[in-house]
Amino acid sequence: DVSEQSWINGIGSDRYDDAYHIATASDGSIYVVGIYCEGGQNDCNLRIESMDNSHSSMDGSDSCNEIFITKYTSNGDHIWSEKISNERNCGNGQQVPNDIDITPTDGLVITGYYRYELVFGDGTEIDSLQSSQNENRWKGFVAQIDSNGKWEWAHQFGRQGNDDSYANGVGVDPNNGDVYVVGVWEGSSNNWFQVDDEEKFRGHCVNNMQNGFVVIFVDDGTHR
Repeated sequence: DVSEQSWINGIGSDRYDDAYHIATASDGSIYVVGIYCEGGQNDCNLRIESMDNSHSSMDGSDSCNEIFITKYTSNGDHIWSEKISNERNCGNGQQVPNDIDITPTDGLVITGYYRYELVFGDGTEIDSLQSSQNENRWKGFVAQIDSNGKWEWAHQFGRQGNDDSYANGVGVDPNNGDVYVVGVWEGSSNNWFQVDDEEKFRGHCVNNMQNGFVVIFVDDGTHR
């Protein structure tokens, strides 16, 4: 019964859209994360409704499954929205949000995987990420955005070459803001696992087997 709800809002475009994750900050504000404009077309537009009878919108690029991050007050009023996208056409450039968590300062950390390129917001606040030389492979990522919608940092995981990597989960220490990312990468024996372009450790499995990983960052994005 809608009459028994405190509030209800809609998020969507004229393509396929999905809300995947929701989290509540200490001040009662609410984050919703998902994908929009599945199917591409650069005229796609995501409509974000608010309980104050206003609405906002975000354009889609020519990629698929662009990620939206929307923040509401506890009363359902829209505060801000941001996106993660790329400049590749649909069927090539894609990104998937696997997990989120709240920082001690009520920002948000998001993790997942992508291929080709990853652009945060309008691309001016932090550098974009670029996938491997074989750009058809998946790479894991983690990114942090503050409570005001400003991107703070981002990193990627995997190996240059014919490997796939997926960041599947993220947890934030509520005391100091350290970020823990877990995931899996599929690689050949003795290949190096990388954080950004730095080689960290070698795999210990035969070809096409999977290795798990745990990566830790301090709250400013520095790899521990």
